[in-house]
Amino acid sequence: MRTGKFQSPEYGAFEITQATLLSMKQNFDNNVRGTELAIDYSHESQKAAAGWIKQVILSDDGNELWAEIEWTRTAKQCLGDKEYR
Repeated sequence: MRTGKFQSPEYGAFEITQATLLSMKQNFDNNVRGTELAIDYSHESQKAAAGWIKQVILSDDGNELWAEIEWTRTAKQCLGDKEYR
């Protein structure tokens, strides 16, 4: 994820700031959800997980948030076959 101003067909205009990314990292590090966060297939969060977020890293300049993912075996295959990017 990166800082910037964006437009969503569903949510309209929104902005991601450095403060937004820092807050997200702090929330992840403090386990505020109380559960592991899943990566899903095609925005279908109630179905099978493609992987699990293990760590989030804020870039040195604070403009990007990266995630370390533990992919499932199926997701690794899909990514390797370029079914997903």
